[in-house]
Order: sequence, then structure tokens, then C-alpha cells
Amino acid sequence: MDLKGFGQSDKPFDEHYSIFDQAELIKQLILDNDLKNLTLVGHSYGGGISLMLALDEDPRLAGRIAKLVLLDTIAYPQNIPVAFRMMDMPLVSHLGVRMVPPEVQARVALKLAYYDDSKIGEEDVEMYAAPLRTVAGKHAMIHSARQIVPQGLEEISKRYPSIKQPTLIAWCDNDRIVPLDIGVELRRNMPTSRLEIIERCGHMPQEEQPEATLRLIKDFLGR
Repeated sequence: MDLKGFGQSDKPFDEHYSIFDQAELIKQLILDNDLKNLTLVGHSYGGGISLMLALDEDPRLAGRIAKLVLLDTIAYPQNIPVAFRMMDMPLVSHLGVRMVPPEVQARVALKLAYYDDSKIGEEDVEMYAAPLRTVAGKHAMIHSARQIVPQGLEEISKRYPSIKQPTLIAWCDNDRIVPLDIGVELRRNMPTSRLEIIERCGHMPQEEQPEATLRLIKDFLGR
């Protein structure tokens, strides 16, 4: 699914774009559709949302989430790239997002996220640039980036050992956005998890190394 503010989903002019806000929306989707025996697959920001759902103690969610797949996931307080830090500076963020052409923003972000720049095609750039061509898309990007590492994450992370679902943690070996150290620490603190490394990959395993990523997920789901 496209999360709130991403892809073709709604991009309302509010500030509720944190992983907690997104987790509430997905929980409501699960309950409204009475979904069961789910495997949540989350990448980066989406992985952080998956962790929040796994930690949610709402009795209505009990037994619905069977497994987790976490790809290069936001999980602990960390240094983030300067482009994201600039989003926390109101004047700079609004000027930058509004004045820099969307295709330039998308290309810079993809070059940071990929290990092998030659795999970035013009179609990829356009897909990532498209939401930034609207005022609502720019608003959503600014407020998502500002909250990508949420407040209170250090305290929340102390609860990871309580997650019981079997979990695949897959990480790129050259991630410059969420470094591999985060994945190692997550594996150490989740007793029911396993960590797999994807080689020659940046921050986008499902796009840069799709075959290797799919093999890992299919193997995990088949166990």
C-alpha cells in the first residue's frame, strides 16, 4: 500500500506523518477488513511502522500479525543524512522543496539510496518526482522527513525483545541512510529474528537487488 502522503495516497495538510500516526491508520485498515495471519513487510520508514504495530497492545490486534519482514528499517536513534536534517529547518525546507525541481530532488535522493548509480533509470526518477510536483506532495514530504526518526524511539526500542513474531531482518551492506549497525543491533534485541545481508546494495534492496530480496522473503515465508 502507499502510506499516507506517499505515492497516490492522500496528502492532507496536517502534521500527522509520524510512524505512530501511520501505524494507527494501518491498524484501522487491518481491523476494518478483519485481516488475519498477516506478514508485515516494511522498508525503512515502513519498517519502523511495522515495529510499532508489532508492539501495539490493542487486544483487537492479538494474533493478527504472524510475521515481520524488516528491510533497512528505522529502529533506533541515529544520525540522518543532511538532506533530512534540513527538513527540520522550516525556512530551508520550504524553500528547498519549492525551488529545487522535483526531478533534481528525486535524483539526489536516489543517488544517496543506491549503491550502483547506473541502476537508476529515468523512469525511476520520474516516479519519485511525480508526488513532488504538487503542493500537497511537497507538504507531505517535509512533514514525513521531519519525523522520520521520532521522539521517544530510545525508550520504545527497549521493548523490541518482547516482540514474539518470527522476523526476517534484511539489510544492504552499503546502506548510507540507515547503516548496517542498526540491523545488527535490532537482531541482537529481537530473539525471534534472523539477519540476512544483501551485498552490493544501498538503502533500497527491493529496487536495487530485487531478485536477492525476493529469494530471502520467499524462503522466510516458506519456513
